[in-house]
Amino acid sequence: MTATDDPSSDCDEFGWEDYEGLVGEVVAALGAASGVEIECSGRNCFVEGPPGNRHQVDVLFSLTDGMHRYRTAVSCRWRSEKVDVAHVREWALIVQEARLSKGVIFSRSGFTGDAAQLAESLNVALVELRNPTDEDWGDSMTRVRGEVIIDGGLSIWDVHIVGAGSKDSPDGRSSKDRLLMPDLLVFEMPGQSAMALTEVAEQAHLRNPTQEQHVEDFPDGTVMRTPSDPGHHLDGQAVARISFKARARPPRRLEIDVNAEERIWMIMRNLSENRDYNVTADGEIIEAH
Repeated sequence: MTATDDPSSDCDEFGWEDYEGLVGEVVAALGAASGVEIECSGRNCFVEGPPGNRHQVDVLFSLTDGMHRYRTAVSCRWRSEKVDVAHVREWALIVQEARLSKGVIFSRSGFTGDAAQLAESLNVALVELRNPTDEDWGDSMTRVRGEVIIDGGLSIWDVHIVGAGSKDSPDGRSSKDRLLMPDLLVFEMPGQSAMALTEVAEQAHLRNPTQEQHVEDFPDGTVMRTPSDPGHHLDGQAVARISFKARARPPRRLEIDVNAEERIWMIMRNLSENRDYNVTADGEIIEAH
């Protein structure tokens, strides 16, 4: 018995053999995380029924839980007609004769209502895998063109820290130090949330956007931290004032042109599990929510 139909007269260059290959790739990709193994696919893929009863299937895969092995056979239907009750019944019989755990039918044209109802009672899962149509897009926006402007943020340099009470730092340096990585500094102020130097600079720049040089005084008890380098000689030092220069970087402009109709190649609907997926032109499988 041949499980896969010959291509119908209205098929394009993507034919039934390509469809079988795609289904195998989809099954392998979706089952990779759970340890699904593809046993065989294509013209030389068979399952054994009663003595003398050998059936060809399009894809055969298995999954083990360490104690038991569960095997599933897949039928790929590439006709322009919907899959009907006859094929569902036929496929369920193959699954039963070969003592498989489950059967799956992939169709590019969907299933009749009676076939869907029968499949549910015969342990056969139904999956529609096809090209998207205008009806699928509905009122959704399929193409976006435009320009995205990304804030360049602040450039901060020439940072100087003045310690409280002009105390020397632990390693003997002057408490007035020039720092090379200002974005990694954090100031812990009494009764307030800690602020990174970048936040301090942003607030100062908002108050005086045309000014480059800034001086900020801290309340008594403010302590400086260096999260990226806890062993730095300035970590934990009381700080009274900071001076720095800050200038807004020019924004970045990015041209975007996203065409969903070109990116989404196939739509997959698992009717048995009520789950939808999009298959992209580069083979990525994305669950649709």
